[in-house]
Amino acid sequence: MPMLERSAGQPSNRGATQSPQALRAASRPAPSTDGPEGESSGLLDQLRRERIAVKAGIVSGFVLALALSVYFIAISASDPLGNDATVPFIVVSEPPGVDVYLDGERVGKTSETGRLTLQLDCNNTDVRWLELRHPSYLEARRALSAYSGLAGMEIRLRRKPVEFHVETRPTGAEVWIGEQLMGFSPLTTRVLVEREAPVRLQARLAGYQPAVQELALPPPGQTGQVELFLTPQPPQLQISTDPPGAMVRLNGEERGLSPLTIALDESLRGKRITVSAAVEKFDPVQQEVDVPEKPGGLLKTHLSLRPADTRIVIHTIPPGGELRVNGRRVGRSPQTVTLSPGELARPIALEGLVPGAYYGRALLPSAVQHATTHVQLPLDFFARCVVFAMDCSTARSDEFETQRAAVKEQVHLLEPHQRFAVLAVVDGRRFVGPEPEPVLATNEQKIRAYDRLDALRPESGTADPAGLLKEALALRPDTVWIYTNSTIDRAAWLAATGDPRLKVPAVQLVSHSLQVGGEWLREWLDANNGTLTLPGSVVVSSGIELSLRK
Repeated sequence: MPMLERSAGQPSNRGATQSPQALRAASRPAPSTDGPEGESSGLLDQLRRERIAVKAGIVSGFVLALALSVYFIAISASDPLGNDATVPFIVVSEPPGVDVYLDGERVGKTSETGRLTLQLDCNNTDVRWLELRHPSYLEARRALSAYSGLAGMEIRLRRKPVEFHVETRPTGAEVWIGEQLMGFSPLTTRVLVEREAPVRLQARLAGYQPAVQELALPPPGQTGQVELFLTPQPPQLQISTDPPGAMVRLNGEERGLSPLTIALDESLRGKRITVSAAVEKFDPVQQEVDVPEKPGGLLKTHLSLRPADTRIVIHTIPPGGELRVNGRRVGRSPQTVTLSPGELARPIALEGLVPGAYYGRALLPSAVQHATTHVQLPLDFFARCVVFAMDCSTARSDEFETQRAAVKEQVHLLEPHQRFAVLAVVDGRRFVGPEPEPVLATNEQKIRAYDRLDALRPESGTADPAGLLKEALALRPDTVWIYTNSTIDRAAWLAATGDPRLKVPAVQLVSHSLQVGGEWLREWLDANNGTLTLPGSVVVSSGIELSLRK
């Protein structure tokens, strides 16, 4: 063993005593990394450490394997697959009472509550097929396994389509199930019903009342048989007009304003009815409609009304007079006359004549456009002798001139074979012209009468219409025209006309005053075929008012 050299400057301990351990340590050579011997020592340490790590890994793996073995042994002890036990599996069906099959083999039927408990073999690890069958429902098929971990399964079956055969009387009706049109009878149809419920079936046919029936489902596998009888509806007539709002009449009976639908009586089937419509300012229209004998669809008719012409219907009193309108002959009364637009712009001249008996003339100021106006034209007796009596008392000059012009017009209308006289009371004296007695209505005598009329003047004396009438009756006329604006005394008037020796002619009273007489005077004139004329206003005759001038 080599000896260690003492370094310079170190004290020497020769005399000291050293322990055996110290001696061993001192005798070991110091490690060194600088030479080959140092490298060998490092490799040994590394190998030593790796051996220790390998041993630790082996021990840890052994412990882990032991733990896993214990764990799996514990699981095996509680897993039914390791034994011969079964697993319960609950099947719930809707509807109840369904046959249950497992892998094609019937295993039972669900109860009234729809439940059935199956026992699955734990040793059978295959996927198995569960089937539910019912005669009225589509088959349901589901996969299951003991390994699924499910405690049960609820299955709702869908109903099979139900078949119905539908007949209707009469045939050809629409067949509806619910709100769906299935076709026309007779037909066989299939209906998919989702749940237990009655089926609402309806048959519809134009002209018949709808027939409705609630159908119970037929037995499984059978076809439901349905037969419906439809009741005829009363015939229906739908009426429209142009313009709307016209009054509709059926066979002359008012039924209401258009548009409207009328339920006809069954007795009208196979007959022809008359539909008419009328509205103001339009010409009425009517149409014939044939009601079919057999029930059918809704009858429809449309009436177009044409704007009415402006018309007047002329009636003469007495009736049957030959008429002229604005100088043109229009026939005998009663007569309906259509006026042209040009005739509406001016007063309408009306004339009526019963040859050899009566004559009348009037001016109609206007007529209601697009409407029919009824006019009654009084005809004076076409007298052989006519007296025109003028009351000159208390007459205003303008009224007097109007009366004088009216008398001239009436004289002008006289025929040559007629006799006439113009009568006036001036200053209480009787004045007759052109002669003291009535004369023939020749042109010469008419001109003389015009001169006499022009010589008359209004006066402020006391008026006496009844006395004037009495003076006129003394000339024995057939017609008397009296022109007065004075109030007529009833007692004096009746006294003047009550003399049995005097013939009371047709009296035509002309006045500017509505107060000329009361209701009694109108009644007296009506009873004697007379008239009350208000120049420029109205004529009242037999209760009829008529616009009139001259």
